Amino acid sequence: LIDRAFAMCYAPPLRTVVGQLLSYAASPGVARRVVPGIAVYNTPPATAAAKIKAAKALGFTELALYSYDSLKPGYWSSLRSDLDAAGRSPRDAGPGGTR
Repeated sequence: LIDRAFAMCYAPPLRTVVGQLLSYAASPGVARRVVPGIAVYNTPPATAAAKIKAAKALGFTELALYSYDSLKPGYWSSLRSDLDAAGRSPRDAGPGGTR
């Protein structure tokens, strides 16, 4: 039995990642056990923010961002702004606070 599975949602296109998220969310109980891993190393901050928002809208309570070393100050500021623009609290959008 697995407590959590970290799914690698690393595709750059938003549409591909949303498709992956929809397939995980379609199974009962999966949203509690699957942690989508959203790639930030290969996508602009606005697209990463859209992927994060989609995952949250589908009921995923936890997210992982890959790769953390890609979250340089300029990238992080832009990502945070895109998340805040949707009314998300800055605390929730900080490192380790994507839960």
